[in-house]
Amino acid sequence: MEKWSQEAEMRHEELSAKLPEATRPLLRQMEAMQAAAAAQAEAWAAAERHLTQRAGDAEAQAASAAERERLAVERLQVRTGLWARSAAASRTGM
Repeated sequence: MEKWSQEAEMRHEELSAKLPEATRPLLRQMEAMQAAAAAQAEAWAAAERHLTQRAGDAEAQAASAAERERLAVERLQVRTGLWARSAAASRTGM
C-alpha cells in the first residue's frame, strides 16, 4: 500500500510539473482572444462615435432645412398677401 501511495505521489508530482507546460498554449490563446476582443470593442466604439456624429450632423442639417423652409413659406405668404391686397385695390379702383 505504501508503494502504491508513493507511486501515486510521484505521478501527481510529474503531472503537476507538466501542467504549466500544457497550459501555456491555452494561456497564450486566451490572451490573444482577449486582445482581439478588446480590439473589436474599440472598433465598435469608434464606429458608434462616427455614426453618432453623422446622426448629429444630419439632425442639424434637417433642422436648418426646416428653418429655411419655414422662412420661405413665411416670405411667400407675405408676398401672396401683398399681391392679393394689390389685386383687390386695383379691382376696387377700376
